[in-house]
Amino acid sequence: MMANDSLDHEGTIEFGVCLGKGNDLGPYRVPAGREAHTALQEMANATRGAMLALSDQPARYDPAEKHASQEYLFMDLSDPLCATLRELHEVENLRESHAALDDPERINAYFARFTGGGQGRLTAIRRASYFKGLRKHPILQVIDDQLELVEPKIFKLDRNFDMLIHGNRIEILRPSAFETLADLREAILQSVPNNVEAIQERLPFVDFSAVGEFASTRSRIANQLASLRADKMLKDISRASLESLCQRTGVEIAIIDGKLSPSADQVGEFLEVLDRRRYEIELIPGTPERFRADSRRKLDT
Repeated sequence: MMANDSLDHEGTIEFGVCLGKGNDLGPYRVPAGREAHTALQEMANATRGAMLALSDQPARYDPAEKHASQEYLFMDLSDPLCATLRELHEVENLRESHAALDDPERINAYFARFTGGGQGRLTAIRRASYFKGLRKHPILQVIDDQLELVEPKIFKLDRNFDMLIHGNRIEILRPSAFETLADLREAILQSVPNNVEAIQERLPFVDFSAVGEFASTRSRIANQLASLRADKMLKDISRASLESLCQRTGVEIAIIDGKLSPSADQVGEFLEVLDRRRYEIELIPGTPERFRADSRRKLDT
């Protein structure tokens, strides 16, 4: 995995920005000198160090999970939800622009691209929350035999990047930045029809027509569908077990044309059952209790 590889780079280093306003959003390559390249290399190494300090191995990003502000996660670069970041990573011949930094407020992300050196391509990306022009103390300079005030363009880099793209993976340090830069909310809503179709194929005894209609305008439900599509064990769910758990956790379902169909007002609750977020325990004999899990992490056995 990338986290076990050295990020020390002997090939080409490019610096670039993406713009969040205007007709042409980039990405643009901005010329950078050797010292800037060294700083970007140090940022990439610091990113890897921050990831490994959190975990030896990344967990898969889950759209339905509430992730921490910093968490070591990964997504497959080929995932349809990652199309925006995949395009940035794979674009060839970045356009050069000396003016891309003229208006720092337009910049929504900056990145470093490391290529060559026999290590493949690595793209390190940071949301531009703090990458802004800094005005230092006033600087005076003699211009045309008179003293003039000059305002140099000075920019501040961050300590590390939000994510690293290498090989077939996106490795994530800050989930919220990943969600923003991948435009994940819109991507997940657009993927609802495909996700419903994929889940329907694995659970043919469930009618998901109402689920698709309900999720098309609701981000939370769409996130649950995206999470379920990635569940490799979904096809192993039995009809009897699903019916039983719905009954025990108070989720209403009907039988329509021989298929299980959740009621229109309980689509979210039904998906929570499929996503293992609703459960019942009975620690007190004769007193069953129902619970809903906002976060769901499988324990190692």
